[in-house]
Amino acid sequence: MGHPVALQHNPADHMLFVIQTQTKEELATFCQSWAEEEKTVILSQIADVRSRPATLPPTALRGKSCILQLSLLVQRELREVMRNKIGLIMRFAVNGVLGLLFAFIFQGIGGKDNEPGGFQGHFGAVCNMMIGTMFSSSQPLLLQFPLERPVFLREYGSNMYGVIPYFLAKTVVEIPLSFLTALESWLIAYWVMDLSGNFMYLVLIGTALSLAAASTALFIGCSVSNAQSAQELAPLIFVPQIMFAGIFIPIGLVPVWLRWLQYICALKYAINLGCVVEFDYSPVFKAELKQTQNIDPDQAWLYALILACIFVGFRFLAMLNLRRKAQFVF
Repeated sequence: MGHPVALQHNPADHMLFVIQTQTKEELATFCQSWAEEEKTVILSQIADVRSRPATLPPTALRGKSCILQLSLLVQRELREVMRNKIGLIMRFAVNGVLGLLFAFIFQGIGGKDNEPGGFQGHFGAVCNMMIGTMFSSSQPLLLQFPLERPVFLREYGSNMYGVIPYFLAKTVVEIPLSFLTALESWLIAYWVMDLSGNFMYLVLIGTALSLAAASTALFIGCSVSNAQSAQELAPLIFVPQIMFAGIFIPIGLVPVWLRWLQYICALKYAINLGCVVEFDYSPVFKAELKQTQNIDPDQAWLYALILACIFVGFRFLAMLNLRRKAQFVF
């Protein structure tokens, strides 16, 4: 009838909105067309259904368990990932291109520590690998929730599932994707850069950074109502992360009243852990990192704990924010 249902909108809500916004003449035409379709098509279908012996009113159902909700939501998330082939391919393609770019810019840098600027370049290689991981993991989630917002609000408002299973399902699917993304990056760059740190430790650190940075993006995405606003707030995620990473200025030279921001910047602690792993072979370089970048190998457990807290903390805040917004749907 010339009023198609928009993507991700409820057909019944759409019909009511169309009727309420029509003029009297348009409404009369609409009702006439509706009556004709009801007479020629709908009434015969209703009679056919009613004539079947299996036609019984549905019984009342209690809310399903959290485990069942989580299971079904995980299945849906997996289907969404596999169906969105272009997005999946682009995610790994862009990550691979960045990995190749970093690899050849810093080619052989791990064996040039004794050359002028070699140690600085070696440190920069670790930093750039972590920065690439942060960008590739944050961008998808930054826009995902604003785009899925209409679906979530209606399903949550209909009591189909809770906020906790919804977030857990996305996290369960996100973890292997983050691991594969980090694995791809380090497989491309590790040997070309001639790095010497434990390969699997670096991959796990990249995975942890990916999840923590994605949590920050998730919080921003759940705090706004549309994708454009989320995109405009993107600098709040990336700029402080880079400024407090120790690349441009050592943390010890940052004003004391601003240093607390480093504790919500996942990139800083991923770089710390990466340097602890990569420069483990040299006491001299470890001492220099401790002096200039405040990276202490004895506090590696603390860096890992802060990364975990950023991951859990921002996801919890995002969950509360989304739940609060969902309460005002109806």
